[in-house]
Amino acid sequence: MKLTFAELSELRKKKLTPEVRAKISTKAKLRCQDPDYRDRISRALKGHSVSIETRAKLSIATGRRHHSVKTKQKISETVKKVMSNSDIRQKLSNSNKLRWKNLTDDGKRQWMERLRASCQKSPNGAELALYEIIQAVCPGEYKYTGDLSVVIGGLNPDFTNINGQKTVIELFGDYWHKGEDPQERIDKYKEFGFDCLVIWEHELPDVISLLSKVREFKPAARSVYVNC
Repeated sequence: MKLTFAELSELRKKKLTPEVRAKISTKAKLRCQDPDYRDRISRALKGHSVSIETRAKLSIATGRRHHSVKTKQKISETVKKVMSNSDIRQKLSNSNKLRWKNLTDDGKRQWMERLRASCQKSPNGAELALYEIIQAVCPGEYKYTGDLSVVIGGLNPDFTNINGQKTVIELFGDYWHKGEDPQERIDKYKEFGFDCLVIWEHELPDVISLLSKVREFKPAARSVYVNC
């Protein structure tokens, strides 16, 4: 028997006992384990922005929470294995570029907010090592922006010049950027008037060479204001 909207509203107002809540929760979790049900939910949510809070609630409701170190390690190993495939990385890149292109300004803002909330708030060890080298050559000229505080044409540079030049420095991790052509990244920044220096992670131990490389990266100054 179907209930009217008024009857449903009255039911929602009634306080449910812990036992009833537990039964509802169990049934909901069992329902969410059904692939067909999850597929229907996925298709229904496509094209709709879902907040971080809602995603967290959905994760709890479906029981898909991964707290153990062992489980997290398995996920990490699986992700690394998948992302080591250059074809898969390229497909993901093309998919994200197309999605970004079709988003509204508000959609892009929400996407960047979700990414910013999920990423680390501080640079990792390799980025810190490179930052020290940059500071030694160009003190006060570059700021760490790998936290998504600066986005140029959909790209997030690791270090951005804040001293009047449209220049950025990218650190390519040997694992995550394996097989990538740095020139593609350089050309992309060039489309927006920025010069880019790409440094590979395996170059970090050779400090003397890196100091010279950063020192020689002195493109013609083009005035720009970077808000970061």
